[in-house]
Order: sequence, then C-alpha cells, then structure tokens
Amino acid sequence: MENQGGTRGQLSEGRAVSINAGTIIVKENEVSRKMYIIRKGKARVYKTYLNHKVTIAVLGEGEIFGELSFFDAQPRCASVEALSDLNLVEIDGDNSASQMESLPTWVFSILRQVFFRFREMDQKITVLQSMNEYQKKIFKNDNVAKSVYLELLRFVRTFELLFEKHKDGSGSAERDGLYQELNDLLGTRVIGLKVFWRQLKVYDIIDNSLEEVQGKVELHEKTLGGWKEYLNQEIESERYLMLSHSSLAFIRKIIGSANFGQVKTTGQMAELLLDDQAIRAAPFREEALNELTKHKIIVRVDKAITFDPISLLKLYTYQSIIKAFDHTVINVE
Repeated sequence: MENQGGTRGQLSEGRAVSINAGTIIVKENEVSRKMYIIRKGKARVYKTYLNHKVTIAVLGEGEIFGELSFFDAQPRCASVEALSDLNLVEIDGDNSASQMESLPTWVFSILRQVFFRFREMDQKITVLQSMNEYQKKIFKNDNVAKSVYLELLRFVRTFELLFEKHKDGSGSAERDGLYQELNDLLGTRVIGLKVFWRQLKVYDIIDNSLEEVQGKVELHEKTLGGWKEYLNQEIESERYLMLSHSSLAFIRKIIGSANFGQVKTTGQMAELLLDDQAIRAAPFREEALNELTKHKIIVRVDKAITFDPISLLKLYTYQSIIKAFDHTVINVE
C-alpha cells in the first residue's frame, strides 16, 4: 500500500496544495511519483478487490502517502481519497530525482527489496480482508459474525450459571473464584475471556464497585437478560448483524446530536437532517447510510433520516460489545 502505518516528519521541499473532501488524490495503478504530507485533515487509503473497497488505513496530520511510487517509480498500489478538506505538501519524485541519484547504489538496491516486500504484503492483506465480504455476498452468511454470536451466547449462559453458583447471601460473587471457574469450564474458545470480562464491566452488566475493596462483583440481571435476548434473536433469525466501524461511528454521531435527546418514548420516531452538524463530518458517511438503511435501522427520506431512538441506543450498545470481538476490519476513526 502507499502508506505502512503513516511515517511522520517534514521535508524541506514541496508545494502547498488544498484538496476538497471527496477528491480522489491518488488512483490505484496510475503512474505518478508524487508524494504527499498531510498538514491538515484526514484521508483514506483503500484498494479495490472484487469491486469492493477495502480500507487499508486512515491518515491524519503529519502522515505521508504515495511514498512507495515516489521512490521506486512503480504504479500506485492503492487509492487515496480525502475524507475532509485537506491541506497537503506535494513533493514530485521526478523533480527530486537528481537528489536521489547522489545516494549510494546499494541504498536503492535495499530500497527496491523493501518496497517489493511492502507491495507483496499489501496485496495479501487486501485479499484476506476481502474474503469475509466476498463470503457474505456469495453465501449470504458471515461465518466470522456467526462464530462470535454463538460463542458469546455460550459465554453468557455459562457466566449466568456460574454466578448463581458463586453468589453469596448479599447477592455478590467472589471475583477470582468466578473468573477461574469460568476460564476452566469454557475450554477451547474462539473469543477472549479477558475481553468478555472487560465488556461485562464497561457496559455495566456486572457492577465492579466492590471489586477493588472486597474482590467481589454483582450481576445486573436485567442488563444481562437484554443482551442474551438480543443474541438469541440474531441467532434465530440467522442475521448475525455485525455493523462496520463507520456505521457505529455514524450512530454515535446521531446519539450525540441535540435532536436525539428530545424523544424519550419507544415508538416515537426522531428525525435528523443529513446536514446536521453532528453527523455532517462522520467518516465514510455515505457507506454508513447505505449499510444502516439496508438493515432497516434508519429510514432515509430525501435529506433527512428517521429512526427509533430507544431501539437505536440499544442496538448501538449491543453492536459495540460484539464489535470488540471482531478483528477482521480496520477501525476508521
């Protein structure tokens, strides 16, 4: 790819350019030796695989893209688009060729090998990241999401039973004994127990206020019951919903909007204009809108969206928990 994690730094030459949001700055397979340093704004590096955009990285201030083609003069192996208005420093490799010629020949020999390995690794990463999307389109099923759902339900049921066994007269359970037996009983697993335990605390499924002082935890049965019900519904329907990071970020923008807090009762629909300040700058907004509309989580009408705020808040909570166990997609925030 054109950037491996985003090198930071400044170069002494180059010209300042301004790019509008949505502009494709670098196109995959084109021939160009221009390299860019981001002074302000964000850009997405992506590759196209089976007509599907695969996000490789999201770059911000001080990061560089286009550096591989700048040095080895090979066609671009990824595209870069502006997520927001950008201020860039553009450095032309053709104009800098005379300076690079002054470097020892062995330097270029090493660089060519390094760049070849980067490009080869980049292609393998793209294929691996695309396999899950391809599988969902062809087989109408996401085995990664299915495994996460089934395993989480097993974790929840096991935890629920063991908590009943370990709790004392006050309704709390000794943390270490509960965790150890849970670890022993779960056996071979595809998701991490440490992450699962952390989600229990983060989303207030267990109250750990007594943990530091007494080494005990309390279970919020209603909260756990809601999560278990959601898992069961997804499994029974065979939907296995696992929203993208961009959709979760978009929902978070909706929840943070002023309009969201105005509707309190289930069944009442809220409306939000797409040019609302809260969601206007959401990353990959159109992709998020398409995904959320496809799954009927929101309804898009002209320049506005409508949604059930209570249902949306619950969905966001459960999807955030599930997303903690998905490592197949790059976070875009």
